[in-house]
Amino acid sequence: MSFEMDVWGHRACLSLYVRRYVPNYADAEDTVQLTILKALNRRHLYDPERPLLPWLCIIARNHILDMYRKDRTARGFIAQLNTEDWQPAQQNVAVLFDQVMHYIEQNDRTGCMQIVRLMEKGFSQSEIAAELSLSLGTVKTRVRMLRAKLLQHFGALEPHI
Repeated sequence: MSFEMDVWGHRACLSLYVRRYVPNYADAEDTVQLTILKALNRRHLYDPERPLLPWLCIIARNHILDMYRKDRTARGFIAQLNTEDWQPAQQNVAVLFDQVMHYIEQNDRTGCMQIVRLMEKGFSQSEIAAELSLSLGTVKTRVRMLRAKLLQHFGALEPHI
């Protein structure tokens, strides 16, 4: 697998990780996309002997901290960020991802699991619609409904360890 595919393969886990610290969905998605772009542009800095996901989480963390440093009203948020919270990033994200996937498998009544699996592979919603022979609106609605159910079930997406 290429480096780019490996990075995009971690998008779902990275999204869950970022959502823990960025409550606004649009900002969280921007952070994930910027993290992926930074990783791809700085691939020469990555040590292939080390796991990729923690490296991506560090890039995301640095972007989040920069984002909140620029926003003067968020000083309290920065104070809440405990550096130790970022250390077990790989384990927390992996555990949370497993919990989310298990929840989807147990509660999937509309074929969302197929959509999630394709999103994991980096497919866009348009590509998923074509792959599953669904309308784009149907895919968007199912994703929106799934996100709402996950947020309701998992709250602030804190891992239940």
